[in-house]
Amino acid sequence: MSEARRSSVRTKAKPDRARPGGAAATSCRQIGESCVSIEMQLKHECLRNSQSVDGYAGLMSDSPFSARANLAPDHRGTSAVEFALVAPILFAVVFGIVCYGTVLGTYHGVQELASEAARASVGGLSDQERAQLAYAYVRTNVGSYAFIDPTKLLVASQSTGNPATAYQVTVTYDMSQSFVYRMGGFVPMPDPLIQRSAVVRFGGY
Repeated sequence: MSEARRSSVRTKAKPDRARPGGAAATSCRQIGESCVSIEMQLKHECLRNSQSVDGYAGLMSDSPFSARANLAPDHRGTSAVEFALVAPILFAVVFGIVCYGTVLGTYHGVQELASEAARASVGGLSDQERAQLAYAYVRTNVGSYAFIDPTKLLVASQSTGNPATAYQVTVTYDMSQSFVYRMGGFVPMPDPLIQRSAVVRFGGY
């Protein structure tokens, strides 16, 4: 009887040991299935959200408001527009500097020629000799002035005072054919006829 009782206890104990293991396996399987289900739901949800976002973007790209929104942050071409606005003023300023620099340089050259020609005329004993000396000096040295064309230059001289105590040399230059006057319509220019005079007393003092 003791052996039969032991075997019955064993047979009864086996199902009791197997039940917890079976319940754990079932629980793990259910958890796995629920995880897979959740994962699939998340995938479907993400896919649906991405499709809705793409559809919304497509609709917005076709709307007139999207073009306005895209133009707002676009700064391409800004430098070109700014240069187009500033370039005319910049070129006018640069061209004005070139024109007036040439005119002032010519003024200075004509005045220098008149002054030096008057000094050169001191060696003459008569008005004719003084005129020849002044004219010779101008024709000899005019080539050293870059802005002066010798063919557009006139030299006049005469005695001044009553009685005559000084000699005056006048140099006249016509700049009307200079490039600054042919192209100077962009900026106002002074009179193209330049006239400068110098007076030296007889005897040089």
